[in-house]
Amino acid sequence: MTCVRSCFWSVLSDREIQRLSLAANPTQLDIGGTPINTVICLICQSFFPEAILLVLPVADVWATRREWLKWRNKKLTGVPQDIGVSERLDLAFNKIASLPVGIFTKFHWLSYISLAHNKISVIRNGSFSGLQNLDSLQLQDNNISVIEMGSLSSLKKLNVLDLSDNELTVIYNAQFSGLNSLQYLYLKRNKISVLEVGSFWGLYQLFVLRLDHNKISMVRKGLFTTLKPLRHLVLSNNKISKKDMKSFVELLSLKYLDLTTNNIFVLKDLFYTNMKMLTSLHLEKNNISLLEHGLFAALSGLTGLYLGHNRISIITNGSFMGLFELQCLHLDHNNISMLEKGSFSMLHKLTELNLQTNRIALVDKESFVKFSDFDNLYLENDEIVQVGPQPNLKKLSKLCLHHNKISILLRGSFVRLPGLSQLYLNNNNISVMQSEAFTGLTHLKELYLHNNKISIIEHKTFSGLRALQQLHLHNNNISLLQVPVFADCKLLLKFSTVSSEEGLCEAYELYQIIFSDSGWVIQKIVCTSRPAS
Repeated sequence: MTCVRSCFWSVLSDREIQRLSLAANPTQLDIGGTPINTVICLICQSFFPEAILLVLPVADVWATRREWLKWRNKKLTGVPQDIGVSERLDLAFNKIASLPVGIFTKFHWLSYISLAHNKISVIRNGSFSGLQNLDSLQLQDNNISVIEMGSLSSLKKLNVLDLSDNELTVIYNAQFSGLNSLQYLYLKRNKISVLEVGSFWGLYQLFVLRLDHNKISMVRKGLFTTLKPLRHLVLSNNKISKKDMKSFVELLSLKYLDLTTNNIFVLKDLFYTNMKMLTSLHLEKNNISLLEHGLFAALSGLTGLYLGHNRISIITNGSFMGLFELQCLHLDHNNISMLEKGSFSMLHKLTELNLQTNRIALVDKESFVKFSDFDNLYLENDEIVQVGPQPNLKKLSKLCLHHNKISILLRGSFVRLPGLSQLYLNNNNISVMQSEAFTGLTHLKELYLHNNKISIIEHKTFSGLRALQQLHLHNNNISLLQVPVFADCKLLLKFSTVSSEEGLCEAYELYQIIFSDSGWVIQKIVCTSRPAS
């Protein structure tokens, strides 16, 4: 098998190397309890979609790794000239402060160089001359504040360039000209405040661009003109606030856009574009307060929209118009108090909706009327006081209603949720659960009712819960469990309560009691009443 040259690859972790070096038979290594004769030694970082595994014999892996790392963390102050014939040169974690012109000239065969975690401050014109085969250059975590014009232009085959965690403040016009093969450019965690219009001129193959954790306040029109193939753009943790951000209209191939933690408050000029390839959009932790009618209509291919931690107060029935492919919608940590009828009715493929930590008191069942594949609904930490008739969400498997103000569970409260397997009602004010409150939940496996004010549980409260495996009732005021309250719960394995042995219960033979303060304790409970045999 062959290796994708653009990947950063690591053979084994340090712990695994230690185990290998101590092994009596170095041709075998026990990883995860399974002895194997070969080790998967190529691990691509998660942002590389083309990950291919390279399998080598363990003995070869050890020898190869040792050769690669022999210059790493050796307190070197300069580039050694007797590096051998390996295609990889790892000089990370040394004390190299400068790169003289022509220092790599005679190492034309190198495909990978790491100078990460050194003390380099300037990249001079000619520092990397002669490296016509270089594929990956790691310069992260230095003190680089100056990159002289043309200093990288000779690296015609460079695929990966990492300049993260340095001191760059400005990216100038044509700063990276000549890097015609570059696909991955990392500029995160610098001090960049200015991106000149031609900053990325010439990067015609760029696939991933990371500019997060900088001081960028404005994205100029024309900035991304040459980045036609760009798929992944991260601008999170900056100071972007300017209304006119029409430069994004140029990114016709973009699939992932992250603008988390900025100061964006108006979206109008950002999304009336033709970004039909965009599938994931992150806008968390901004100052967005209004979602205009049809705002996202042009983003017809969007599958994930993340708007948590903003100031949104109202969701209308046109807020998400046109998002027919949307599967995941996060609106958590906002000021939403009202959901208009039909707010989400057009999102036919939605599977996850997060509305936690808002001010929602009532969820209109008509808001979800057309959902079919809905799987997870998060409504915790809101202001819901009553669980009324639920929308008909037949495929919903997880419903989170904990940390609300619910005080009573009426009969049949969840009857329209037959597919539910997890129900969280803990940390409310529940004091009354009517008979057959959970009727219809034939697939429910986990029920969380702890930290409430429940004192009496009627005998038909849990009727029909044939699949129930976990029931959490600790930190309530339970004084009576009416027999046979668990008659239908044949699969119940975990039952948590703080009630003492003296309280009434029935489980025919044995319950597993979970005491929240003292961990797992199994006690045999003698029931005061048992069903007749």
